[in-house]
Amino acid sequence: MIATEVAGIVGSLAPSKVFLVAFAVLNWKSLPFAWTARLVYWFIRGLYDLAHPPSNPSPPVDLQGQPTHPIFAVGTTTSYCSLLETDYNFHKSNSTYYADLDASRITPMAYFYWPGREKVGAEIDAELAAQAAAAGSPPPKRAPIFIALGGVYCSFKKEIKPFERYEMRSQVVAWDRKWIYVLTHFVKTGKRNKDGSHVVAAVGMSKYCVKKGRLTVPVERLLAAGGKVPPKPVAVVDKASASSADAKFEFTPSGKVGSEWTWEQIEAQRLRGLKYCQSFMGIDDDVYGSS
Repeated sequence: MIATEVAGIVGSLAPSKVFLVAFAVLNWKSLPFAWTARLVYWFIRGLYDLAHPPSNPSPPVDLQGQPTHPIFAVGTTTSYCSLLETDYNFHKSNSTYYADLDASRITPMAYFYWPGREKVGAEIDAELAAQAAAAGSPPPKRAPIFIALGGVYCSFKKEIKPFERYEMRSQVVAWDRKWIYVLTHFVKTGKRNKDGSHVVAAVGMSKYCVKKGRLTVPVERLLAAGGKVPPKPVAVVDKASASSADAKFEFTPSGKVGSEWTWEQIEAQRLRGLKYCQSFMGIDDDVYGSS
């Protein structure tokens, strides 16, 4: 019945209108406001997943498919290459990867950022109010807390053809005092290399910071407020860099999975990831200095 009605409606349209409708459907992700709709969808879905975790969740894994702590777990989004995304070589234009990265980062960042944001914001407001009171000044106006994208790097490895489907697998791989680093693999859906590994079309690295107005919120403080990592041992001295970590980024078996990781195990994985990130993002420090 429905198919007959749809066929009747299509049959009543002029050929030019049918072509325009078909073209719009096939290229919906490139239409006006589609980018915004995609971000809103993945943001709402990320918050829903946080509020309604599955009763029997799958163990968290990293980009290599190895067991990991939930803070390093992969979040996957799917998409395809629309005709309007292609360039003169008739494959996905390099510039369009960045719009896809915007959507792909939402899932891991929602888990990382959302749980601790309100507590951190309230703590900072109270601290600023106390400082103002001690100085005999009126309390400052409360500023919003938000995450800001600080940079994106993308390496292109294989072309993606028109209408070819792919997955964007994103993982928080490291953080320092200011930045949160997110690694994304563009993986061709259903394709495998000869050795059985996934076909990676591109690799993206992004970095975020957390802001409270003009103030930068230390990442470790955000994580502690959200209860996503165990408390840091009192005797531990902060490590500002990954200089003491192994440069090779890989999973180190710990005998524990998921939330059972200790603070030391999470810290070791963070430092390995940070060393890896520096090979992508180090140009900022080399050219402009540390910021």
